[in-house]
This record gives sequence, C-alpha cells and structure tokens, in this order.
Amino acid sequence: MLRNCLFIVFLVTISTAAFAAEKVEPPTEATTTEEILKAAETSKGFGKISKAEFDHHGEQTFVVWYCPYSGRDSCHVYAYTFDNKAEKWVRFLGKIFDHTHDITVESPASGAGIVIRSTKRAVIYPEEKPKP
Repeated sequence: MLRNCLFIVFLVTISTAAFAAEKVEPPTEATTTEEILKAAETSKGFGKISKAEFDHHGEQTFVVWYCPYSGRDSCHVYAYTFDNKAEKWVRFLGKIFDHTHDITVESPASGAGIVIRSTKRAVIYPEEKPKP
C-alpha cells in the first residue's frame, strides 16, 4: 500500500513538472492569429481565452487576454499589430494587469492604437494621465 501511494505521488510530481514545462508565453511574432491563440491556450492553464480584433483604416490590431489565477485579481494581455510589409503579427504589448480579472478593449475613433479598461471601467492602457 505504501509503495502504491509513493508511486502515485511520483506520477503526480512528474506530470505537474511536465505541465509546468509546457507553458509557453504567446509569441512576439506570428503569421496567423490562430498561432497566437494556440500559444495563449497553452500558456493560460485553466480559464478561458478572450480576444478582440480591429481593422481601423487598414491598421489591424489583435488582442488576447486571460486570467489564469484563482484568488489573484490579474489579467494577462497580449496585443499585436499586423505588419503588412512582413506579412506577420508583431506583439507591441505583453503585460499582466493587476486589480482586474477581465478587461474591455476599444479602438479609439482616431484609430491610433487601443484603449484597455478594467472591470471598473478605468483606463489601464495606455496609462491614464492624472487630471490637473
């Protein structure tokens, strides 16, 4: 019986180490959004992947985010822009945002970049400047 218990503990330890080794951060460059999503799926652990894609006057933006924590109010966010010349997605944001378990992503009317808001609707990217 002790031998069986030790064997089970050994298997759990090995499988946990193998699972931890498989986690890969989403790439800095990718040829497709599916490639980005596949890497994010591997990286996130449990939970769900959320995504948003914008095409504003030819500027394409793809954002992926997830909250892989239980008990920590944080969200991993990765944002990409499409480089038409190189024909690939290039990451311009890879960050963990604290104090929010989800986000909303907006494409401003100017078409320049993105705006990310927390669950409390506060602008967290680009960082909101203090009001005078």
